[in-house]
Amino acid sequence: MIATPDNWIWSSFRPPELACQHTGEHGMTAAFMHWLQALRDDFGHPMVITSGYRHPSHPIEARKSSPGTHSSAALWTWLLRAAGDAADRKGAGP
Repeated sequence: MIATPDNWIWSSFRPPELACQHTGEHGMTAAFMHWLQALRDDFGHPMVITSGYRHPSHPIEARKSSPGTHSSAALWTWLLRAAGDAADRKGAGP
């Protein structure tokens, strides 16, 4: 099941943060969002999303010979900020 604004239950994130910036479409699964929310809950601090889903028609994805991980919602990059520290993290969903 794809997570959309109509079925959104993840309190630490807003749908626009993870939607494709080109089409506005959502591509992350509910399973991924449950994983991300659990990670956020365990982390205990806000997580600033710096890159989310990209629809295959997104200009960056369209230039590639095949869509990358952003369009499969398999790998996400975010910036974690806590107590004044910032650290780049990459994490693969479930």
